[in-house]
Amino acid sequence: MIDDDAAMRDSLAFLLDVNGFYAVTYETATEFLNDVASGPVDCIVSDIRMPGMSGLELVRQLKADRVD
Repeated sequence: MIDDDAAMRDSLAFLLDVNGFYAVTYETATEFLNDVASGPVDCIVSDIRMPGMSGLELVRQLKADRVD
């Protein structure tokens, strides 16, 4: 999960956790991209409006990098 708002990241991570899902959180899209090669990713939840790289720009970058 990628969101620049710490409260939103914590809330969503908590909701996923209590429902049996493992969630890793990132403050920025760049932080996520630097870590994406470390292991498989099943689902990405991202804020659209973030400083730096937006959620839409992140999707474009993932497609360009051929990340499934």
